[in-house]
Amino acid sequence: MRPRPAAFAGRDRELAAVAEVLRHRPAAVLVEGAPGMGKTRLLAELAARPEFSRIRVLRGACPQLAEPFPYGPVLEALRSAGNRLGPLSPVAGALQPLLPELADVLPPAPEPLPDAGAQRHRVFRAFRELLIACGPTVLLIDDLHRADPGTGDLLRFLAVDWPPDLGVVATCGTGNSSVRSVPGVHSAQVTLGPLDSAAVSAMACDLLALPRLNADFAAKLHEYTAGIPFVAEETLRALRGAELTESTLDRLEVPVALQESVSRQLSALPESSAQLAKAAAVLNVPAELSVLNELAGLAEGEIVLSGLLDEVDDNRYGFRHPFARKAV
Repeated sequence: MRPRPAAFAGRDRELAAVAEVLRHRPAAVLVEGAPGMGKTRLLAELAARPEFSRIRVLRGACPQLAEPFPYGPVLEALRSAGNRLGPLSPVAGALQPLLPELADVLPPAPEPLPDAGAQRHRVFRAFRELLIACGPTVLLIDDLHRADPGTGDLLRFLAVDWPPDLGVVATCGTGNSSVRSVPGVHSAQVTLGPLDSAAVSAMACDLLALPRLNADFAAKLHEYTAGIPFVAEETLRALRGAELTESTLDRLEVPVALQESVSRQLSALPESSAQLAKAAAVLNVPAELSVLNELAGLAEGEIVLSGLLDEVDDNRYGFRHPFARKAV
């Protein structure tokens, strides 16, 4: 059983901004943020908003796979479209092999075309037909940066003639955005940064069932988690039943979910970047890249910085939070 999430805190402004854009469909919103900043949670809160209770909300995600599925997030979303659809032209039948869940409502599949490019164009037209037939719809796509190239091509195809009552919200990692603006469509970009101390304290009071936090502990908690919602939530779960002192945080073992997350990030890095992260973990103080390169035994200019390390101040780099260093 999945644990109850912490109270949604510190994101009211961003949530309201996305919802406002979606009120004026056709619309497209890109939500950017580093890992753990709460992009998936923002989509969940958006889907639960009362103003979208009477329109179709479809959700798809892009899991971290070696080979992403063709059109994976869009197909995952559309398979739950149901049978309350508007008229569909015969071209929509091109989705029959891809969406067996909608076999009863889609037209018969047309004969395949001999030319692969023409067949792909027909499939794209079919996607657009189906999205129009869905009527007022919000399509939520999580982790778009992990999608296959075909999904990006499909979204670019839709952007030429956007379905008139469609709103799309896609999340992606910082600097990985695939779609920034769509001509003739209400569009916006929202970036999720770290939470402030008040928001982290609100999460703590909720998960630990406390009326308030000691000010010194609240400041240490915010510093220790860097205001990253995922880090804060896992840290707070590990603190249940413990004495809430600053030294408790220093002694705390890395929560399992955090260890797994950092391990995945580390294993996905090029070998040189992983070596740099390990050198930074051993050094345990922010340092210039030249120092980290020398400690890791790497040539100058060889490094591609990973998301595990941040520029702490002018040209000095370290871990974003202590648990990341401990995990590495």
